Amino acid sequence: MILGALPGDPKTVALGLGLLALGPLIYVGWRRPVILVVLLLLAVSVPLEISVSRPVEGTVAIADIASFGLIALVGIRALLRPGRSVPPLLATLLAGGLIASALSAYFAADGLAGLAGLVRFAQMMVFVPLATYLAIDSREDQRLFLAALIVLGLI
Repeated sequence: MILGALPGDPKTVALGLGLLALGPLIYVGWRRPVILVVLLLLAVSVPLEISVSRPVEGTVAIADIASFGLIALVGIRALLRPGRSVPPLLATLLAGGLIASALSAYFAADGLAGLAGLVRFAQMMVFVPLATYLAIDSREDQRLFLAALIVLGLI
């Protein structure tokens, strides 16, 4: 194991290496955000999870962390570099799904589970597709995205 050869706690070393990789990822993602979308698609195929104990017990998948990073970076980029708008039909469909999910969460028997479902739905069905739409700038980006989808389908 590579991390075992490095001095220190393996979790601390892994966290440090991960933080070290963030700089180039942010730079590349800012210039060509479709690469972050491709990395997110690849992260979906990796069944790696991180255990958390606070504030609640559970696990967080690497794909979840990557999706929040993609949403944040593409959202900030869209605010600072306006140029591509969301078509009204797409905005209406995404907003409708979000409103329906919010109503479902509100009327759920278990409010906390309903809220967790709302956050998960919003992440996977509204914000990631919207970030993907905003990340694809050219025909070359479309080809790269479609190639990544095909590879994900073959895995």
